[in-house]
Amino acid sequence: MNPAAILKMKNKPVMWLINVVIVLFILIIVYKLYQKFKRDIKGSIRNSQIEHDIKDIVNTQGSDPGAQVTSNVRTYNDADYKLMAESLFEAMDGLGTDENSIFTILSSLRTKADWYALVDAFGTRKTSSMWSDFEGTLTKWLSDELSDSEKTRVNQILSKFGIARI
Repeated sequence: MNPAAILKMKNKPVMWLINVVIVLFILIIVYKLYQKFKRDIKGSIRNSQIEHDIKDIVNTQGSDPGAQVTSNVRTYNDADYKLMAESLFEAMDGLGTDENSIFTILSSLRTKADWYALVDAFGTRKTSSMWSDFEGTLTKWLSDELSDSEKTRVNQILSKFGIARI
């Protein structure tokens, strides 16, 4: 046997292993993208349901969502704040941002205590994206996801009950 044939035979298992690793890597990326797409679709469907639920919450409280309550009391229960926080997270996490959901939820708040309860319910969250490691509180998420004009709109909503700026 000549030396070139021996060298070629020695490299076959190595090349085969490299090809297997590359194929596995590609399959993992495709699977992660599929999961992300599936989560975004579910989130979009869920966001429309959550938005409907939030409107129901506001209506059952017997007040206009834009109306300001002068006292500084919480006007929702803990489950409502958690639902709003989850909806905000889903509106901001993943591909694109659902600004209308953000504005709808924030407009439904009536007091400073509502804002602080929502911030508390949101806590600190980490993006589900495999391409980013962003983590932050509600104000950090809003600052990161919204344009300057959208932040101005949020600040106008929050100024109704004395929140200076996000």
